[in-house]
Formats: sequence, structure tokens, C-alpha cells
Amino acid sequence: MLEKNTQAPAFTLVNQDNRLVSLSDFLGQKVVIYFYPKDFTPGCTDQACSYRDREEDFYAAKTVVLGISQDDVESHTRFKSEFGFSFDVLSDPEHHAIKAYGVWGEKQRDGKTYEGVIRTTFILDENHVIKEIFADTDPKSDADRVLDAVKHLEKPIQRHYVLNNGVVVPSIGFGTWQIPDGEKTYQSVKWALELGYRHIDTAYVYRNEVSVGKAIKDSGIPRDEIFVTTKLPSHIKDASKVRDYFFRSLKNLDLDYVDLYLIHNARPWQDAIPNYDYQDENVAVWKEMEQLYEEKLIRSIGVSNFHERDLENLLARTMVIPVINQIKYHPGHTQIAVTEFSDNHHILVEAYSPFATGKMFGSPLLVELAEKYQATQAQIIMSWVLGHGYLPLPKSVTYERIKENLDVFDLKLSKEDMARLTDAPNQKIVA
Repeated sequence: MLEKNTQAPAFTLVNQDNRLVSLSDFLGQKVVIYFYPKDFTPGCTDQACSYRDREEDFYAAKTVVLGISQDDVESHTRFKSEFGFSFDVLSDPEHHAIKAYGVWGEKQRDGKTYEGVIRTTFILDENHVIKEIFADTDPKSDADRVLDAVKHLEKPIQRHYVLNNGVVVPSIGFGTWQIPDGEKTYQSVKWALELGYRHIDTAYVYRNEVSVGKAIKDSGIPRDEIFVTTKLPSHIKDASKVRDYFFRSLKNLDLDYVDLYLIHNARPWQDAIPNYDYQDENVAVWKEMEQLYEEKLIRSIGVSNFHERDLENLLARTMVIPVINQIKYHPGHTQIAVTEFSDNHHILVEAYSPFATGKMFGSPLLVELAEKYQATQAQIIMSWVLGHGYLPLPKSVTYERIKENLDVFDLKLSKEDMARLTDAPNQKIVA
């Protein structure tokens, strides 16, 4: 079923009857339309098939082929009835649109003449400006050429990400680590929700789930509009205890389900056995979480503080791929190996402590960039995290700072300034 995201920016196209049609984004993503001639209902055409056959490559390039197609009869009929044209949809989580316009006619290929749909593919940037045009080509080469063009486009900052199980998550979360239970947690979460945050992160060991849940309930915002994350304590490596701790969190939050449940760490924070990797235990725990996921008590499952070897262990021995790896990530601490591994396996990196608990504020580079972009130092860091396609978890108990940390979607750093922040150790950005 099509779900219209009314908060997403609209854009206008012309249908076959020359009628202007304004389309909102679907699930937070730009829609990409294949225009077909009137009364023509194609099957899996050459070019469409070439994209679908290369789905993994498009996903790796963050240009995902999603499946609202002519095979989805109800959605297709509704869409055609409402907007007046037939369609296929490709959706790109970084707003790089790919549009293919088609007409029925003769085309030349390998010295032979064929009848079929002649397509011209337009690669558009996030402002719908045409960046590159591909005339009719062999479909086997189309995918490579389009992928190459998309990879060279600048990445816009994203308001939502699509996780590898299809669940949509707001691209900025509100973190509650180190905020004490009671009035401080309640008020800061309530402010965050009032200001527009729709992604709240907590954990059993933060001991503030009760206040987080109360703020969510008192906000009056429908439950399905808020993405809630909590975590299984790191020391729970006995699979028989997973359900008990999950239901404790559910009771604390006073919710019927959570949107994301994470293993808080691959190894216990305390009392870890020296030189022991807990791989068997993590697999057993994960399988219990998979069961909760199957029971629809959790919409997504993921991990926190996992290294490459820990992720490899789960991928090799379990059924469900983690949707997120929540790790410490900020300028000067980029954990290249695990972020690359996560990227390559479609696991979204979620950045906790993006401000390094405030240790980087006041550094000459951040002061310079804040003045250059007329932004706060925190906003510069937020834009840097989002610019990498990752999900930051800022934390604050101050109303103005909570507000400022969300007001970053129009702030885009140059490639040069992104690189300077990434090279933070040499820039002496962190004390």
C-alpha cells in the first residue's frame, strides 16, 4: 500500500494528458516514475529488469530499487486512477532521482531493429535539476552507467532513512544517556517531542525508561508517529533472560511494542571474561530477539558497540540482519573498519556521543566553521554526521539546544569542510 508522507517536499510532473500533477514523497523518499504510453501495461521490461537484477548494487550505492510496481495491482490501479499515468517506482534514500521516460517504437540494437519501449533516463539531484541524461542503451550497461552517475552526485541531508527491513526511521534521534530518571528525563523528552523529534533512544541500564514512556504518553502524539529504541543490558548473555528483560523495558515504557531493540554491547561492560568474545552467547541472545521480532513486539532489531568480527558472527549464524549498529562516532573517532563493514552489509550506523560529550566544543576548527556557516558548533557536527549518511543521537536537557540540534536540515557543509572534520585528529579538534 502507498503511504503518503505529507511532511515531505512536493514536486510537480506532467502526466499523459498534460495535466500538472503534484506528488509528495512516499515513505520519506523521492518517487521516481517510469512514464508509459496510454493503455500500455508492460511486464518486466528490459531496463526495469536490469535495475531489479542489480538491486544489491543499487542498495550499496544507497539508490534502492523498491517494489511498488505494476505487479502491485491495487496500488498501481489507485495511483493510475489518481494521477493519470502508469508507473514503476525506484526510490533512492538519498533523494537522487532516476526518471525514465518511455515511448513505444522502433529501436536499434546490435544492428537489428526491435519494437519496444524506448527510454531516456534522467538522473536528477535533490532539487530535481537534471544532472545527466542517458539515451536508449543496452540494458546490461544501463545499471552500471546509472550507478556511476549517482555515486558522483553530492549527497543531500536526509530526514528519514529506510532500514534494511523496510522500516522508516527519522534521521535524527534524541538520546537520553546520562539523563537521570524523573523530571529531567521527562521534561527533556517532552520538549524534544514538542519541537519535532520523532525518534527517542533509551536503554534499560539508563534507568529512565519510565520517564521516557510517560513523556511519550503525555505528548499526545500518536504512538505510530514516534520511533522508540531501547536496549538489552550488555551483561545479559543468557538467552533465557532476554524475554524477561525485554518485557521489563516494555512495562517501564508503558508501550505495546518498541520500534528498535538493541544488544547494548557485544561484551558485558563489567565482569567480561578476558580474551573471550561471547560469540555463541550473542547468537543465542539474537535468536531470542528474532522471536520477539517475529511476534511483532519489536519492529526492528539491531546492535550497539559491535565490531566487525561481532557482526560477521551474527550474519553467518542467524537469520535476521541487524538494521542498525549504534556506535561512538564523532569527528576524530570515525571507526573506519566497522563503519565500512556496516555500510557494505546495509546496516545503518547510528552515532552516539556525536559531540564527544562536549569535549570538542571551542576547538579552533569548529569555531571557524560555526562562524562560516552561521551555525552552532553542535549543528556543524550534526551536519557532518548526516552528511555521511549516518544517524546522530544528540543529547541535551536545555530547551534551546534541543531545538538547535534538530534545526540542521538546511545546513550542508562543503566537501572540503566535511573532510577537515573527518581529519579531526590532525586538526586537533578533540581535546
